[in-house]
Amino acid sequence: MKYPLWIRYTILLPLLLSPILVPNIIWLICSVMIILKRIICYPKLYNITVQKLSDIIKLKDSIIKLSESIESNNTFEITSATCYEKNLLYIAIRKNNNKKLEKFDNILTLDRKDGKIMGLFQITEVKENEYYAEEKSNIDPLWKGYVKQNGEISMIPNIIAIYLKKEIQNG
Repeated sequence: MKYPLWIRYTILLPLLLSPILVPNIIWLICSVMIILKRIICYPKLYNITVQKLSDIIKLKDSIIKLSESIESNNTFEITSATCYEKNLLYIAIRKNNNKKLEKFDNILTLDRKDGKIMGLFQITEVKENEYYAEEKSNIDPLWKGYVKQNGEISMIPNIIAIYLKKEIQNG
């Protein structure tokens, strides 16, 4: 049986081409949806990127201030660390001939190997050969747990204490 020509073109040709056309049409629709989603989300992502970039710039500035603080002989050696009352971490800092600390000065502890900040301390007591400082904020939980587990640690080779100048403390 022979079909008329108009039936061949309107029914049989789309049936023959549908295995090729349907996946291509689905792909085209998905691509258009993805492009529209990206166009809608771009301003939000751009604002987030600009904010993160400004945060990075602020961190670079604070790192520069911190490195200036380190270079100006404001570093101290930590002689021991222990956990006493109220689950607080205390450190003993060997006196430095170049810089004298006072009570309530802030000290930042920094790991020399990876540059990680181990915590912020405040001088609570000034002795003849040492300063004693109590944790103030942002103490590394692994370091505190290690000190708590061992009672007292007398050798801390990779962690240094850095005196924070008044403008760094307030800024």
